Amino acid sequence: MTNQIDTRGGSPFDAIMQVDAEGNEYWSARQLMAHFGYARWAHVRDGIGRAKAAIINTLGESAAQDHIDPGVHMVDLGSGATRQVDDFRLTRYGAYMWAMNGDPRKEEIAKAQTYFATKTREAEITPAPGGDDLDLLYGILDRIREDRSRIQAAEGRLDTTEARLEAIEGHHDWFTALGYAIKNGHQRDRAYLARVGATASRLMRTRGEKPVKRDDATFGEVNTYPTDVLAEAFRSVQP
Repeated sequence: MTNQIDTRGGSPFDAIMQVDAEGNEYWSARQLMAHFGYARWAHVRDGIGRAKAAIINTLGESAAQDHIDPGVHMVDLGSGATRQVDDFRLTRYGAYMWAMNGDPRKEEIAKAQTYFATKTREAEITPAPGGDDLDLLYGILDRIREDRSRIQAAEGRLDTTEARLEAIEGHHDWFTALGYAIKNGHQRDRAYLARVGATASRLMRTRGEKPVKRDDATFGEVNTYPTDVLAEAFRSVQP
């Protein structure tokens, strides 16, 4: 069954909400990224990675998969041609956690946080008998505070790893194959990483780009690659 865009309501987030055959609401990260103020897919992956880590620390691994499900998105190239690109299928809660892990100084993120926080809590909380809209609002605000506390605690556990990678790898958008493997829990066998690096270099050539070389105190001169290239390389090369 072809998914339909739900255009109920005046919010741009409502306009791009989709409903599957079972009646479940979801959003495409590819469609949401512009509304979150992101122009590069690598930045989307970073934010969703933080959101997934927060969900895992709060609700567990299976819940993270339920709310943030990797998938693909078909891009129209014109003349009937299409291309398949990476995407994430996000539940309302998954999109909410992504927004909560974004930069609130960005106007787009602030709007997304307001929308998904309110809608998520409206779906979860109903006023007690004899209650009113004020009870609902207080409930929403209490849950948002709880989520912020859990996210901050999860981020505190991640900060040490991120800081170490920052010192080793430099800019977060570009990594060595080893650095990316450490960050994402991939196998770190040297022969395997060499194959991943060769695949990443080949992918860069198809884009008309070259890896960025960096001096490393342990390994000498090493290649670094964008995170989206490394993600594709690790998917393509079997351990």
